[in-house]
Amino acid sequence: MTPSEYKTERQKRGTLKGVAALLGVHWVTLQKREAGASGWPISREAELAMLSLRVPKKTGVPRKPNR
Repeated sequence: MTPSEYKTERQKRGTLKGVAALLGVHWVTLQKREAGASGWPISREAELAMLSLRVPKKTGVPRKPNR
């Protein structure tokens, strides 16, 4: 998984701090992975952990029916 793909998947699931808390890591760890910083590779384990998190359903404001 590329850093860009990792970031996209994280954004689907929430904020850096929120997702980091769910994964049990510091938010800076996610930030460095997303930036592709050397020394912060995205392991298969990190990829699977991210993908295992539920993607919240979008809840919008209900629209009024057309009359």
